[in-house]
Amino acid sequence: MRSRNIKPGFFQNENLVELEPQTRLLFIGLWLMADREGRLEDRPKKIKMQVFPADSWDVDSMLEGLTGKNLILRYKVDSKRYICIPAWGKHQNPHVNERESTIPAPKQNSTNPADSLIPDSLIPDCGGARKRAPTNYTPSVALLDGLTEETGAVDWELADLLKEMKDHEFKSAKKDWDAVYRNWVRKAMKWRKNETHSRNPDDFATIHAGVRKAAGLK
Repeated sequence: MRSRNIKPGFFQNENLVELEPQTRLLFIGLWLMADREGRLEDRPKKIKMQVFPADSWDVDSMLEGLTGKNLILRYKVDSKRYICIPAWGKHQNPHVNERESTIPAPKQNSTNPADSLIPDSLIPDCGGARKRAPTNYTPSVALLDGLTEETGAVDWELADLLKEMKDHEFKSAKKDWDAVYRNWVRKAMKWRKNETHSRNPDDFATIHAGVRKAAGLK
């Protein structure tokens, strides 16, 4: 199991409060068992041993209760059963070093009868798959010039921040990567300026030299 977040809104969720207390507790247990994409194997006996080892509750029925409230999706891929949590990406932020998921996401056009009942609107968010900027994304010269004029960022800083943005996993796909990059640079440069004011000149010189070295500059 893994450490996950529980937000105050969990206890006022209108769908959850209609379920039995043990089913609500099971829902939390599924978060702890799920991988970084909010997916796990649909094996009720295994789940019971992980979450309720000393109780005799019917976990399969409880899973059906969660499914009925659209809190989880139960689906098949190549005859294997899985569970995923549709709202995962909105509430959980797995550690960047957490192992990648080995469980396939539900297929939107699945031929499995059970999968055909999954609302299409839920599938894109199922498991909270993170999105990265396209590897071939390159900001225009006009955008770079504008950011230099606006924020004071020089070429090596803009290149460094572009690499950071491409390495970052966003919770959802973005339609306008220019806008994402613009906001990324603005926030980063604002933070750097604030950090500069809080340090003495010697500290800043060390940081500046280190960043330039990492960027391959002298």
